[in-house]
Amino acid sequence: MTKADEDAIREIELRFNRAWGRHDARFLAPDVAVMHSRFHIYGDVDESERTSIGTRVVRKVDGRWWTVAVQNTDIRPGRRH
Repeated sequence: MTKADEDAIREIELRFNRAWGRHDARFLAPDVAVMHSRFHIYGDVDESERTSIGTRVVRKVDGRWWTVAVQNTDIRPGRRH
């Protein structure tokens, strides 16, 4: 992997995290939440851009929130999701 590849991968995560700031969260317990977001990624490896919806399950352990499960689905125009 080149430095450019690594930078591109890190940028994808940074953009995802910025998009994550516009999310919907539902607390299942004081230390467990399910979060839903819609995000757009530019410059992905396989596609120049894409829009996805994501779900994360997060859990608070020792005062810090951790992602314990992630699922993303690309939105494709003209398809039901």
